[in-house]
Amino acid sequence: MSHKNCRPSNHMVVRSQQRGIPEEMVDVLTRFGIRSYTRDRAFTYCMNKKSRERAKVGLGAAKYRELERWMGCFTVISREGQVITLGHRFHHHRA
Repeated sequence: MSHKNCRPSNHMVVRSQQRGIPEEMVDVLTRFGIRSYTRDRAFTYCMNKKSRERAKVGLGAAKYRELERWMGCFTVISREGQVITLGHRFHHHRA
């Protein structure tokens, strides 16, 4: 699933602004991050060490450095393709 096919919810836009996370992180997370399922049958995307390495290669070193501070974020996307939220990860993801 690519961010290009996802529709941001109003909740995601507000949370992105409140948390200071650029909306383009949704694209980075969906392109390079690891995907898992929530109890509500939605998808979560976050970054681990391998996905960060893929992002560094895919984005280029300069763009990666620009976004590196947000690589600890996560996003939740419904099965219908709506981006539900975007936030900071405080606990390790269990894959």
